[in-house]
Amino acid sequence: MKITWLEFQLGLAIIAPDCRLQDLATAPVVHVYDEAWLRDEFWPYWGDVKRTLNTLPEQPLTNNSLRRNCEEINKRFVAELILSTRRLYGDEDVGAAALESSVLIPNGVSLCGVRDGAHRNAILAVTKNGQPHRYVFVESQLNYSNYETCNVADALARGVSLRECWL
Repeated sequence: MKITWLEFQLGLAIIAPDCRLQDLATAPVVHVYDEAWLRDEFWPYWGDVKRTLNTLPEQPLTNNSLRRNCEEINKRFVAELILSTRRLYGDEDVGAAALESSVLIPNGVSLCGVRDGAHRNAILAVTKNGQPHRYVFVESQLNYSNYETCNVADALARGVSLRECWL
């Protein structure tokens, strides 16, 4: 499923009017990800990418108590989504309906398993069986066994603050 970049951005602006959004379009249209594909095909692939990279010294895609690297993990995650979109559409000018995001999570609130404080994750436009798309937070640090998405509007209603989005 494809939607225009403008529709993608405007939909997010309606949900989060105080969020700073990227001004320039990445492509005239963007690919909306199917929820089943994301969970059943992409997520196992993403797990393989993380496992392979974490065989390197210092395990670059592993967060730990000394080094918060949600930004690094998230950048690679979004890059892999962009590559998957390019493989799907080839030379057609279609971008990914995926953005990196900065959020503030209030005390006592969980966003896809992450709690309390500043965090970087991804926002995707997803669909289920071709139904109208919706926006979800996706936590790139999770493994397949604890895969979870959170509806953006629901998370904002619980007090999560979406500060900025970009690609």
